[in-house]
Amino acid sequence: MGSDPRIGRTTDPTTHTTVGVHIRLHAFPYLGTRPIDSFRPEHISEWLAKLENALPVSSYRRVIFASVSAVLAAAVDDDLLAKNPCKSRSVRPPAPVPPRVKPWTATRVFAVRSALP
Repeated sequence: MGSDPRIGRTTDPTTHTTVGVHIRLHAFPYLGTRPIDSFRPEHISEWLAKLENALPVSSYRRVIFASVSAVLAAAVDDDLLAKNPCKSRSVRPPAPVPPRVKPWTATRVFAVRSALP
């Protein structure tokens, strides 16, 4: 993926830094520095499988996947890549994590409220 100036398209420096870290730490070691126009869906699928073994937290893998997809989408916009391989039907992004907090039903809220002194 090489050093990519498209990462800097955002005006938010924090986002720029975060995306850069995701790419350097979690994409380069697996995807390498191959030419941007050589990426295929199978490369992304293989990378995601390795990422799953390296990072057990699905929510973090989703953020990293989104960062890589954004860089590849910028490459498509710049006519450096025909299609974003992250958007292929054969690529399964990390599954969303169900929320840990389950709101109480109105019945339970009122029951607890009425039980309070």
